[in-house]
Amino acid sequence: MFQRSLLAAFFTAFALLSVVAQSKPGAAETHYDRGNDHLTAARYDDAVVEYTRAIELNPRYVDAYNNRGIVYKRTSRYELAIADFTKGISLAPKDADLYANRASIYWLQKDYLTADVDYTRAIELTPKDPKYYVRRGDMRGEAGQAVLAVADYTAAISLDPRQSGVYLNRGVAQYKAGRTLDAFADYRRAIAAYTLDVNQSPKNLDAYFNRGIAYANLEEYSMAINDFTSAINGDPKTMVNVYFERANAYEAVMDFEKAKTDRRTYTQLGGTKPTPQPRRGFYSTASFNPDTARAAFARGNSAIEGIVCTKYKGGIFRASGARVSLFPVTPYLETWYQLREKKEGKNTGIFMSNEAVSYRIDLIANGEGRFYFQDLKPGRYFVQVFHNFTSRHSGRADRGSTTEMVNGVLTTTNYYEDYDYNVGHANRIEKFVDIKADGDSEKITLMKGGGLLKIGGCG
Repeated sequence: MFQRSLLAAFFTAFALLSVVAQSKPGAAETHYDRGNDHLTAARYDDAVVEYTRAIELNPRYVDAYNNRGIVYKRTSRYELAIADFTKGISLAPKDADLYANRASIYWLQKDYLTADVDYTRAIELTPKDPKYYVRRGDMRGEAGQAVLAVADYTAAISLDPRQSGVYLNRGVAQYKAGRTLDAFADYRRAIAAYTLDVNQSPKNLDAYFNRGIAYANLEEYSMAINDFTSAINGDPKTMVNVYFERANAYEAVMDFEKAKTDRRTYTQLGGTKPTPQPRRGFYSTASFNPDTARAAFARGNSAIEGIVCTKYKGGIFRASGARVSLFPVTPYLETWYQLREKKEGKNTGIFMSNEAVSYRIDLIANGEGRFYFQDLKPGRYFVQVFHNFTSRHSGRADRGSTTEMVNGVLTTTNYYEDYDYNVGHANRIEKFVDIKADGDSEKITLMKGGGLLKIGGCG
């Protein structure tokens, strides 16, 4: 009896000592450390138990609130995560990480405005830390605020120019903002930075891929193929989507065998079997040089004066209100034109790239179909007009007949009705024009089927 009472007293004393030990500050840290171990091992439920115990022992344990919020985020319990980060902020209102972590939850919930407020507060608290600029830039990019994203990435780069990945992010944002040349400059910087930094993974592959997409969107397919190939060479087994994009680029320049091979590889590596998409047209593999085009449009003292019309069934239809485009003749344009002469058909169009098309001067022909390009320098030019017009015609429709006896003779009378109708036409009219000396003025007529004639050939 005495022994049992003594044993009971021992266990009671041990339990009291345990309670006292757990009430000490070190006990909360013990549970916090256990929670960290569980978090690292992705044992999230166990981590929550330990962080919760640490908070019970120390209700002002900011790090425990923060880490439990991270667990809730990883397990998609967003409202609980926001509650923990908010509690942490109330205890440590100058902790930038808490604001940034809460912002990441709002970002996941597509509440971009609230996320922006929290990221901005984190930046205000630590203005020399580039990572919060990067995070806000990523969020703003997703929210469609490309210009603001560029500003954030620029701020991050100014704080730490060695951040090679930020150049890639800024390049993507520049492209979305319509700053194509700036985007390509950033892609080049990203590629160079990744190449120099051997610790980066996957090195410069994403930069090559994104620049390839940008080239493809500009319909500069030869450049796109080069970048896609560089990405594939860097890691041929994981760059699955690059095979798909390169196949599209090969198809655009009519290299169908290589396109077929890339599509097969894409499928073999786990890509979804692509649905064949009919292409609207094909493109030259030549590279467009914008500097050459800009130089050709340097200011001069020459002019091209002309008139546009179409002759159709004895009538003359003037190109009133038609757009007249003037292109400088560059090596790219010559290659494109030769390809079009060889390959264009009823179901096949050969087009210029978007960038090449943008280097032109447009005028609107007046009521007589006349146009006037001035301040040109000597050189070769390409004039192109799409003349859409309507011709009016007459016809006779059979409206039936009647049969009756007239003076004993069975007679049939046919009835007809005259009517007018319109027919739409679309003509592409274009010619090369040479200006040989500064101050010359070339006078031309662009006429469907009529070639280059003297001014006034449209009647």
